[in-house]
Amino acid sequence: MSDSVSDYGKGIIEVDDIANSPHGGDQKFVLLRILIAEDEESLATLYKVLLSKFGYEVIDVVRSGEEAIARYAKTKPDVVIMDHRLERKSGLDALKEILKIDPKAIVIFASADDSVMEDAIAAGAADYIAKPFSMQELVEVIGRCVA
Repeated sequence: MSDSVSDYGKGIIEVDDIANSPHGGDQKFVLLRILIAEDEESLATLYKVLLSKFGYEVIDVVRSGEEAIARYAKTKPDVVIMDHRLERKSGLDALKEILKIDPKAIVIFASADDSVMEDAIAAGAADYIAKPFSMQELVEVIGRCVA
């Protein structure tokens, strides 16, 4: 079975398979608080379910760049997973504003638009992950960024 976020809705993701993976189930993680900024509801739901299964606390899911900035300022999560194409304000603009609030913020840029990778990293993203990606890849990126 695949645990790729691109497979969501195709009926081939089994959350129980994640629990049996080398990084799921019995593995102990430091509980990290994660804010997800993703305008595609199905992906946001998938991130929330699977990241929770991996032991992370998803504190909120927002659909716009403006909401991401406001929620970051209010909750100060450990990690933000930021899509590029968000409602009302782009993920790139939200990234820049979050880093003005907290220059040490860990924002992982996740996008299918590879043309923004250099801009995201130059603006201060902790890392960039190209969609589609597996949850294993996302967990590894999170681990590298908080290490």
